[in-house]
Amino acid sequence: MKKRLGLLIALILLSSLVILPHATVKAQSKTIIVPDNYTTITAAIGNATNGDTILVRSGTYNEQSLEMNKTIINW
Repeated sequence: MKKRLGLLIALILLSSLVILPHATVKAQSKTIIVPDNYTTITAAIGNATNGDTILVRSGTYNEQSLEMNKTIINW
């Protein structure tokens, strides 16, 4: 009796995986503009995720060092 109940519960759980809609997440890249969105290039890189684009407007930016640890597009 316990085996049948366990099997019934397992079948219900497995069938619910097929019936429930699958959630999809679409990752979208964004464009970060320095100094509009972030005042420093370092802050822009720190807040970027893989695939983002960082645009740096003309100007003088006093940065200590820049570490690129992500795959970004830099124009």
